[in-house]
Amino acid sequence: MNLFSKLLVAPAVLGLAAPVVATAGELHLGAVDAYVGQQYVDRMTALEAELVNSADAQFSDVYPSDWAYGALAELAHTADCAAVDAFRGNLPVTRFEAAALVSACIDAGVEVGPLAEAFESEMAIMSARMDVFEVMAAENQATMFSTTTKLEGYSKWTLATANFGKETNKSDDEEGTFMAYDLMLELKTSFTGDDRLMTVLRSGNVVDSWFNTGVTAYETAFTESDDDIAIDRLYYTFPLEFGGVDTTVTLGPKMRTDDVLPWFASYPSDFQVDYLTYAGQVETNSIIAGTGIGFDTTLPGLPLDVSYVYIAADGNDPSSSSGIGGERSNSMNGVTLSYASADNVWSVGFGYSHLKGLQGGTFGDSVVTLQEQAQSGNAISLSGVYSFTDNFSISTGWGVGVYKKADGDTLGKTANWYTGFVLSDALMEDSSLNFAFGEYAHVTASEIKNILTAQDSSLGGELSYSIAATDNITITPGLFWISDIESENSIDEDEGVFGASLMTTFTF
Repeated sequence: MNLFSKLLVAPAVLGLAAPVVATAGELHLGAVDAYVGQQYVDRMTALEAELVNSADAQFSDVYPSDWAYGALAELAHTADCAAVDAFRGNLPVTRFEAAALVSACIDAGVEVGPLAEAFESEMAIMSARMDVFEVMAAENQATMFSTTTKLEGYSKWTLATANFGKETNKSDDEEGTFMAYDLMLELKTSFTGDDRLMTVLRSGNVVDSWFNTGVTAYETAFTESDDDIAIDRLYYTFPLEFGGVDTTVTLGPKMRTDDVLPWFASYPSDFQVDYLTYAGQVETNSIIAGTGIGFDTTLPGLPLDVSYVYIAADGNDPSSSSGIGGERSNSMNGVTLSYASADNVWSVGFGYSHLKGLQGGTFGDSVVTLQEQAQSGNAISLSGVYSFTDNFSISTGWGVGVYKKADGDTLGKTANWYTGFVLSDALMEDSSLNFAFGEYAHVTASEIKNILTAQDSSLGGELSYSIAATDNITITPGLFWISDIESENSIDEDEGVFGASLMTTFTF
């Protein structure tokens, strides 16, 4: 052990050495390897017994009248290895303080003469205790991370209302004002410090309405539980090195595509209309949930990040034709290539997905009809985000989809685009002004009769202002508008919707 290490732990050693006859149990050696630790304990106990039975044990301090005191004082003033302050004022020092000074000088290569023999027993005990400390430190360092679980979450209360076109069936029943809540609890457990077991519990009280279906759906409109607590996500993430490439693996019985695939948007995901958070990736990252596995890695020698995910929506189905990899399994394979500038001012991502028997995301009736009748689909997207300043950014994205029949012929095509703006600290500190608009995923070509096509697509936009009341409470008033909600009675009519909401978010 070098001089610095000894001086670093000297206060702890001196504390353990007083009284000299302290038992080994007081060292709390439970974390030390049983065999090696016991050897040091036995050695230390024997040395302590030897000192107690020696003549040196008859006094605990070294006084100015003792020969050793004068030798130590001379050593402190002539050599650069001992504390001079300890011998100012002619105050006595303990034998272990004296031994610590002698040991420091020996380590520095200074000749100490008979002082080495005079304090041999104390230095031996100190050395033994140092060895125990080193074993304990090494053991603690090897096992310093214990299983921990951290709870995070939010509670969001949304007060909302909407005004629908006269020809829609929603105008009669769903134009009232209501309040709904969304509660999410995230249990993040780590076993090594580098991994994470994610358990997400969620609850909400939203009834079936415009608030949670179709193009008017909100991100906060959770409906799977109806006031009961439901398992929203359950998956495990851990690092893996393969062929010199660092990879993050995510797998579990209940996960979503966006637990692996990244978003390319600075526009917030939890304000109003859910579609306006997808940044053109509504079909390539359509938050389909189920049994899945995913990988995320950076290509060696290339500034590209690659993310891949496979999700089986009915992965819990033991049927031979369904489940994971079954012939009729509802599944998605998605991959994203992304690049970010060195200064993180901008980033861009290209996404591809293959969908089989799935309908996901916030779609209008025409796209849902196309998906239901298609055997499979392929979609691509191109999205990006650019920060003009620390407070102002723009996100934009575009995507298309091609859906196939069982014989492989094209059944229909879709398209969508989006742009969102975020201005932080607008009007006041810790606030955010947010505006987004775009064209919902719509059918551009189809062999299905009486289906809405491009000329009937839905345009939409929203405006919100987020205000931080405290560090953990945010209030967000907002407005939204959609030109055509594609309701049951609006196939031939351009009937839109205008709505307003007030959301309060409590984070913890």
